[in-house]
Amino acid sequence: MLQRRRAAPALAAMLICALTFIPASATSNAAAPVSIQLNGAPLAVESYLLHNADALIALRPVAQALGATVTWDAGRYEAAVVRGDRTIVFSVGRRVARVNNRVVPLETPAILVGGRTLAPLRFLAEALGVSLIWNPATQTFALTADAPAPPLTPAPAPSPAAPASAEAATPRRGQHLVLGYAPIDYPGDRTSQRSLEQYSEYIDLVVYFGLHLDASGNLTNPTGGDSAGLEAAAKRYSRPLLAAVNNVNAYGFDRDSVHAVLASPTARARAVENIYRLVRGRYAGINLDLEALYPSDRNAYTDFVQQVADRLRPEGYLVTLAVPAKTADNRWDGWSGAYDYDALGRIADYVVIMSYDEHWAGGPAGPVASLGWVEKVARYAEAHIPPAKILLGMPTYGYDWPATGTARGLTSPGAARKAAAVGAAVRWDAAAQVPYFNYWDRGWTVHTVYFENASSLAAKVDLVLRRRLAGIALWRLGYEDPAVWEGVIYGKLKYPAAR
Repeated sequence: MLQRRRAAPALAAMLICALTFIPASATSNAAAPVSIQLNGAPLAVESYLLHNADALIALRPVAQALGATVTWDAGRYEAAVVRGDRTIVFSVGRRVARVNNRVVPLETPAILVGGRTLAPLRFLAEALGVSLIWNPATQTFALTADAPAPPLTPAPAPSPAAPASAEAATPRRGQHLVLGYAPIDYPGDRTSQRSLEQYSEYIDLVVYFGLHLDASGNLTNPTGGDSAGLEAAAKRYSRPLLAAVNNVNAYGFDRDSVHAVLASPTARARAVENIYRLVRGRYAGINLDLEALYPSDRNAYTDFVQQVADRLRPEGYLVTLAVPAKTADNRWDGWSGAYDYDALGRIADYVVIMSYDEHWAGGPAGPVASLGWVEKVARYAEAHIPPAKILLGMPTYGYDWPATGTARGLTSPGAARKAAAVGAAVRWDAAAQVPYFNYWDRGWTVHTVYFENASSLAAKVDLVLRRRLAGIALWRLGYEDPAVWEGVIYGKLKYPAAR
């Protein structure tokens, strides 16, 4: 059993600890109390002013005053608010909520203080269709609500409410998201699905990777993999599933097909509509992973992302992107020039920075993602994209480079097994903060292997914490060192010691 930390009994201590999970921009005013009114009458509830004309409020009394019911799921650390035909679910410490089963990003997560769930007032009001006006002169939030309408359909039976003491003892979840990519490379491939099923409690978002955008704007499944099992697993463990749209073909990244889509208004409109039809009623959103685009398509790609967002976001779907890592903006670079970090960061809900393949299979041997390089990548990214939107890419693989020729990819456990099989000692590159080893094959060719394991990813997760980024994105589920889940993600991102 994983040991779960108890909340401090004193309210002051609880507030200090809890506020460590509020974004840094919110903490400057977070301790200032405010007044809440409902239909002109004061509500005596616990509340704390945030930086953005919003407040963290005691969820249960406010929601009940609005005519909603509130239930607490101690197993999932979730509070469900039901009013009429609307259901809002807050997960403690997570920057997303669910509104009628659709995932919606939160600027400030719900937290626990002294056995009470505090949630962002503005989001609650908007999700319930209640008017909210902020008066800075009187430090008052005014709610105006009509009597709630009866549900259109019966709401699903929630888990029984836990007593207040159980809520107080619930561990405080970290604010950082964990996204896992789940490719299906061939029919029957369940590599990523098995990882999701085994470690679902550590994962916040899952991305099914298997759909290709062709030159006409159609979506195809070139590997023939069936995502039904992955979708069922994500549903079973209540993990939002996104669909990735990629441009990978048998020869690499197909920039020509994407260029054809971007250059044709007809093909572009078809692509946007096909993405909407794919997502509608099936996925929580989209992940656009279109790589190695022509630098000349920079503006057209930004416009395309905006069109996708305009089509999906009104219905509550997440719009996320994967973009190449870079430390400067060379607009004519053939790998990264097409990606306008500033513009894309304004459009997307989350941006995955692919901070890996510093050294790749076709180049010289070296770390897949040295810590120093990743820090430079993160520093550049956060200067152009809001840190609360950045998911830092984490590789779960390595490469085996022969003295000459192209490297072969290895999973993290596969690299460790290879070292054991050839009798090589795994060494630690102190500068890069990654493991590596050398060996001779039977043809007397020397090999150099660099890979990632729990220790190297821990150093990168520490970087995420220091820089207050939104979280991490694992490429890919099923390739990771199993020790990363409890030793790194549990210990640092999900149930961190008070910092």
